[in-house]
Amino acid sequence: MTRISSFAITLFAVFSFSLSAQSITVTKPAANESWTKGESHTIQWTKQGEMPTQVRIVLRKKESAEATLVIADQAPNSGFYQWLVPASVPDGEYVIRVRVKTAEISDESAGFSIVSSSAGLQPAYKAVRPGSLKGQPIAYSIKVVNPAAGDSYQQLDTINIRVQANTGPADGTGDGFDLDLYNEAGTAMMADILSGAMTQTAPGVYVHAWKMPLIDSVPDGRYTIRARSWSQKITGFSAPFWIRTPGAEEKISIEAVIANNWIFKKEPSGPKPTEHVADERPGEARIGWYYSGTSSIYSHSYLGIIYRAQMQFPMDYLKPRLARLKKATLTLRQTQFGVRKNVGVRPWTIGKLLILKQSWNDFFDTPSIFFKDVPINAPTEWSCDATGLVRDWLGGAKPNHGLLVTAESEGWLRDIFCYAVSFYKGKLDLTFFEPLN
Repeated sequence: MTRISSFAITLFAVFSFSLSAQSITVTKPAANESWTKGESHTIQWTKQGEMPTQVRIVLRKKESAEATLVIADQAPNSGFYQWLVPASVPDGEYVIRVRVKTAEISDESAGFSIVSSSAGLQPAYKAVRPGSLKGQPIAYSIKVVNPAAGDSYQQLDTINIRVQANTGPADGTGDGFDLDLYNEAGTAMMADILSGAMTQTAPGVYVHAWKMPLIDSVPDGRYTIRARSWSQKITGFSAPFWIRTPGAEEKISIEAVIANNWIFKKEPSGPKPTEHVADERPGEARIGWYYSGTSSIYSHSYLGIIYRAQMQFPMDYLKPRLARLKKATLTLRQTQFGVRKNVGVRPWTIGKLLILKQSWNDFFDTPSIFFKDVPINAPTEWSCDATGLVRDWLGGAKPNHGLLVTAESEGWLRDIFCYAVSFYKGKLDLTFFEPLN
């Protein structure tokens, strides 16, 4: 008769509960909202429980069970998705479904409508003269309506360029354009923006989001954007608008706030070891392990201690500066080796840096995801790029619960008297472009 351990039963029960607790609720679009084609809208959902990291987002007609459009097949399960509603979607009533990839967890939004924009120039013929069966030729025109007069942007901003043009075919299909940044007078080109198709949001209405890079040849001043139609070879300009250059770099350092923890195992008997003990050092992370005992093929007796630490970096006050973030560097500096034996010449006991997904409340089981490995040959002061992580923290894509810093080995070391304990400090160095007042 096969015996099932109480641990296995408990594990199964916990696993079953976690599955049943998983859910997604789509909160936007809300009931009876109206989304305009050619505009960007945010699809939002809340989630409960641990689940896969990707979702599939589809649009369907309210009265149909079939998907009208796959909005995203592998979107991050972050709780939101920015969607530019394409012009090709027919006007009507719709719902949006968000489904977790590789799992039967999903939800649908309330019914909402997608409508066409009323703005723009409609390709058309002029009025027919009395007694004539022929219309006069189209008076082709093109105009950049955004940026508007007096608008102000800084380099690194996204400029949403909007063009009205009746240069395309009469059925409203698209045209190709050259978009260029010109000086205020429109006499000298300063930068190439686009050469190709813009996104058509309605007949005669075209948009393009330009993430402006840093351009040394574009100082503070007034500029205009020129649009040129490929089909009709005519041009139009925006009204003059301001472009500002970011100021000097601003550097901010954030020292890690440390919370130490350790776990002690003693099987089957034996005193608490003393060799591993190192004085507490406020503001420093204690990382390492201690093992002492004997082992054989069939039995072993040992006692062991593992140290881990949480490094938090308070930075909520920096959220308004996210658009100006240039670079973030994480630095770990080893301040002391507490004890060491039988670990060779390796100076580090850190092995992994994990991103905590929630507040650290359990030594082993707090959910986390991998971030970085510290290489074996790391120097006493080791740094890595953390720009993407800081962007996620400041922008809300990942909650900022800090990093979990762990030893290289968390298993029981099967040698006699093997131990290594070290202390570390951590900091983040952030570089921003200083905004102009």
